[in-house]
Amino acid sequence: MIRDFDENGGRPLRGPEAFKRPKLDEVGLEVLVSNEGQASVKLKQVLDLFKARKVALGVRRAKEFAVWLEGQPYMIYAGNLAWLTWHLATYAPPAVARRMVWRAVSKLPTKGIQVTFAVFGYAALVKVHRRRGCALKVRACCRFMLKKWSDSDMYHLAYMPYFYLGELLWLEGKYAEALPLLEKALGNIERYGAFDYRLGYAAKMLHAELCEALGQREKAHACFAAFLEGFGDHSYMPRALHERVWSGFNRTKDAMNPKF
Repeated sequence: MIRDFDENGGRPLRGPEAFKRPKLDEVGLEVLVSNEGQASVKLKQVLDLFKARKVALGVRRAKEFAVWLEGQPYMIYAGNLAWLTWHLATYAPPAVARRMVWRAVSKLPTKGIQVTFAVFGYAALVKVHRRRGCALKVRACCRFMLKKWSDSDMYHLAYMPYFYLGELLWLEGKYAEALPLLEKALGNIERYGAFDYRLGYAAKMLHAELCEALGQREKAHACFAAFLEGFGDHSYMPRALHERVWSGFNRTKDAMNPKF
């Protein structure tokens, strides 16, 4: 029997069938709503601890919260666990986050109306592997996502696997192979929006730099200009990114007005 969080009194993993409930009466519905409110409060407490840089305490509370969720109906369990995986992937130490996110991914629904939770879990797993520097696992997870779900299923997360795969190819120096993936990622960002705005910035920036690396300087200049026009002054983006964009804009400026 698989167990986890034993130091905190963990319980065995249970599948979706264990969460089936009969139709609730008025009292049962009130209890369900109360538990859902408690889940939101507990999730916010974990996030606040991470943001306050109390990582060890945040991880402990996250484990306690995951154990508490296992006793809740599936509609509370799946959604809150998916959000918890994203916070863990962002703030927790990668080695700890990998174990907890993988456990969650193995139990999140992969079909039906709640498939978004599984996509969310895999996006968190990719983020953990990216932080750990495991390029092969990042590539494997991204390909699994693209094979398992369509862009419409992944919705506002659809750009992530294309961006991560394109980024790996960029690091390997395979610019021509990376460019179509970045264009696909930008197409999904325009269609569905970017869940993580920082990755949205990074995708636009990487696309412009790929065009420049491939010798498409006019297109690169247009991309840098569109980036600046779309996001405005430096107050709307990190200072380092602002300087990087302006540097690229100035580097490719001569492509629009050649001297000879």
